[in-house]
Amino acid sequence: MTELRKRHAEAAKRLPKVGTIIGGDMATDAAAGTHAHVNPATGEEQAAVPLSSALAVDAAVAAATEAAIAWRATPGTRRREILG
Repeated sequence: MTELRKRHAEAAKRLPKVGTIIGGDMATDAAAGTHAHVNPATGEEQAAVPLSSALAVDAAVAAATEAAIAWRATPGTRRREILG
């Protein structure tokens, strides 16, 4: 194994868990299957990324819509503090 492949293999071990964040919670089920994340430098698969179902996408859109209402009502100075 070349030095580059070793470095990429080590980096792949540190990839974060992937999924869909819905209302602050991580949904990692692969209801619609998975997508192979391939490292373009090595051509090797690094992770199987779960694909969200239509139901999960609808839930994410509903949660984002609800959050947008609260965010819109948040004063600009408070938004700046939150985004820090």
